Amino acid sequence: MNQLGHLKQFRSSVPRKRSMGRRKIEMKTIDKEPARLVTFAKRRVGLFNKANELSTLCGAEVVILLFSESGKVYSFGHPNVNSILDKFLVQNFLPEENVPKIMEESVQGTKNSQVVKHEIMTELLSKVGVEKKRGKALDQQREEETLLGGEWWQGPIEDLDLPKLNHLMLSIHGFIELAMAKANMLTLGTKNGCK
Repeated sequence: MNQLGHLKQFRSSVPRKRSMGRRKIEMKTIDKEPARLVTFAKRRVGLFNKANELSTLCGAEVVILLFSESGKVYSFGHPNVNSILDKFLVQNFLPEENVPKIMEESVQGTKNSQVVKHEIMTELLSKVGVEKKRGKALDQQREEETLLGGEWWQGPIEDLDLPKLNHLMLSIHGFIELAMAKANMLTLGTKNGCK
């Protein structure tokens, strides 16, 4: 018998250790810190790989920002993070007069651009907080008005007092903003070739 034959015979006589294979992971926070760190690192790489595949297959521009427990930031972007973030901020949140300034700073790649982005994100987060509070107040007001007998907005507009007119105008503006955001999202999805 040659060496290869002995090796095959030896392998067949040694019992194989069975692995646990792939199994479903329960979605909850991992308690043990070392295991949590390893899982974060592996899944971060997997997430970035999937984003890369999405951009390659669909021609989509992709950006991912991850903040670890320790506060470290990991990012992935195709073609690059800064260009996509600038595009997103310009299209969705920045007033027209700020567009040339932000684009110029982005091209220069200075730290000032990062500071401006941070300021914009901070401002946006504060606006989101204000809007959430306003939404809760409007929900409460709507509940109270329903209990008092009515959907006042269904009546003639001439019967509305100033607070109700203001409320109606805010609601209409909110609806228009939501419709525009949805239209933008659908337009971007169509441009990128993905649904």
